[in-house]
Amino acid sequence: MGWIADLLKEIPSAARYKFELEQLENENLSLKTENGVLQAKLLAAEEKIKELEKRISDSHKYSDLEKDIEKGGLANTYST
Repeated sequence: MGWIADLLKEIPSAARYKFELEQLENENLSLKTENGVLQAKLLAAEEKIKELEKRISDSHKYSDLEKDIEKGGLANTYST
């Protein structure tokens, strides 16, 4: 709590404020912890999205290649 808590100890009528300050500090710690967890989940989700986008892109490239082969496009390209 620091210097604010020390100041509140010296003022008898400030007990209520000391309690509220402790509650706010606990809530702040809890929110920081939750934020860290959510940041980690967000990072993992972003990585998963990139992986899935790459797989989709790769599958489209493969699909285009199959279409070219079916049309004989590659055979014409590689024939001598």
